[in-house]
Amino acid sequence: MAERGSGTPPAFAVRFPTYEDFVVAYNDHIRHHRVVLPIPSPLPEGTDLRLRIELPDGSFVRAEGTAARAAPGGQVVTLCRLPEAGRKRIEACLARLAEPPAAAASPAATGRLDVVLVDDSVSVRLAVADALRERGMRVRVAASAIEAVALALKRLPHVIVSDVEMPDLDGWQLLRMVRARPRLAQVPVVFLTQLDDEASRLKGYRLGVDDYVPKDTSPDELAARITGVVGRRWRSRAADVLGGLRGDLRHVSLGSVLSFLEAERRSGSLHLEHPSGDAAVVHLRRGRVESVESPGPFATVPDRLFELMRWREGTFEFVGGDDVAPSDGAFEITYLILEFARREDEDAAR
Repeated sequence: MAERGSGTPPAFAVRFPTYEDFVVAYNDHIRHHRVVLPIPSPLPEGTDLRLRIELPDGSFVRAEGTAARAAPGGQVVTLCRLPEAGRKRIEACLARLAEPPAAAASPAATGRLDVVLVDDSVSVRLAVADALRERGMRVRVAASAIEAVALALKRLPHVIVSDVEMPDLDGWQLLRMVRARPRLAQVPVVFLTQLDDEASRLKGYRLGVDDYVPKDTSPDELAARITGVVGRRWRSRAADVLGGLRGDLRHVSLGSVLSFLEAERRSGSLHLEHPSGDAAVVHLRRGRVESVESPGPFATVPDRLFELMRWREGTFEFVGGDDVAPSDGAFEITYLILEFARREDEDAAR
């Protein structure tokens, strides 16, 4: 909105809330000494203007310009006078793009978790935010996926907690946006949702979600689950989020995970851990099981896999890689799953 004063040119603000917005605008317009003013009705060409250009690092530049042609999303303004101090602020903002991505402070260093909570329901936002704040967390709330990403880019949170079923952009799209941005890719994401079907959960794990929490979970358990997710991510900071697949076996069965890896013809290592301390690493090559690493003896690879498929809790994490050596006899996952089902049916019939 313009600020008008007697006998003075109208004043407008041009905002760049994210570095992505700023880089595009700089490349297309600012380096050519112009900006696009986001106004619905163009001003007469030649109108003198005063501008406040707000940069994504929190600084701003005052400039003077002249209204030019209309453009998509507003009107082009030619910058007639850009103070030297303003030019240096713009250059300093650009220079920050070359700096390593800022990371959220370690929870151990700050003592408090910084949470971005996104839900289109006002009542849910208020209730969950109040519950988390009462348990010592800093919470910023967003009503949409876009608003959540903007908040996270301004100050990296320790975790993003999101609803899945939202209008416009849903939780799946939010997750894709977060994982596609190097600055946000390491931020854990927790889905707070009523979705409980295995296909939806596996889809989330494929996209990089860290945990699912039912909406009717108690505040104490929700806070504990969020804290656990953040702790696990900080302990495995070097994990490749974009190429990995991780999740909870309470939500997705090992058979479903293996079926996905077979269908995608993945190569790499599937790491499994059980709360009892049992663990195993399943090595796959082009969607086939080559070998299993596990403490203690087991008769055959299928026998050990059948034991693992009986787990109803634990965690899984797949680390992709093409260095899995072929063995003397690889196993088709479809065969293993069918054989496991046959054995379970026989046991149940006894």
